[in-house]
Amino acid sequence: ELDRAQRAPADGSLTAQIIRTKRHLRFHDLGREYQPAGYSPIMFGSARQSASWLGVPLLVGDGSVVGVMAVMSYTPGLYGERELAFM
Repeated sequence: ELDRAQRAPADGSLTAQIIRTKRHLRFHDLGREYQPAGYSPIMFGSARQSASWLGVPLLVGDGSVVGVMAVMSYTPGLYGERELAFM
């Protein structure tokens, strides 16, 4: 079994930021927005980069973060307040 340190997200990653701040992150065009904001998204799967990106912390009763849920799309500007409220 992996210990907690081995499962920690990479420093500077979008997931690490969400866990640290306990707040959502949303990008309308990830490719243009992540570097100026100081993030280092980790790409996996397709060689094609996501445009829209929305991630939220998964919180338990005491306010601890137990994970992050994220959605991505190749279409820029796809996620707004409605999608954030849903997640």
